[in-house]
Amino acid sequence: MKIVDNALSDSLYKECSKVIKEFLPHQLWGSSNLFWGDDLIKGLGGSCLSTLVPGNLQYEIVEQIKHKLPPADKIIVQFYVWQALSGIMWHNDEAHKFGATIYLNENWNINDGGIFLYKNNESNTLTGLTPKKNTMVINDQHEFHMVTPVSLNTSEPRLTLQIWGH
Repeated sequence: MKIVDNALSDSLYKECSKVIKEFLPHQLWGSSNLFWGDDLIKGLGGSCLSTLVPGNLQYEIVEQIKHKLPPADKIIVQFYVWQALSGIMWHNDEAHKFGATIYLNENWNINDGGIFLYKNNESNTLTGLTPKKNTMVINDQHEFHMVTPVSLNTSEPRLTLQIWGH
């Protein structure tokens, strides 16, 4: 895994945070319970919502981070809203050239769950990362990873940008 602090400019980070919150009350979200395989959601009680980032905003995001990402023919950027009791079980993003996450919450309390765990391919070491504002995690080595369930008592959903390279 590669970890990049301050992945986006402050202004673009704020724009992404604003747009995802504006999108929340609208009917444009898909659910992990409908689109992810059973192996990714087995035992989880919540749903992660996703929608595509609008074209102009996606373009700005890709332009700012493409030099930090592996080369790809196509890049897709989505908003994810990790609701209470949502998470994702162990997987390695093998269907993609790479996967990346940028955290959009201003602050995230470790007690709210939603911890990103990954296993290093070479050392077999398990590492946990608490979501940190505007930090990008890039998985270009198909390392196994998961997100622990978000706490039922969290005061807000866990918000991310998910970037997929093909």
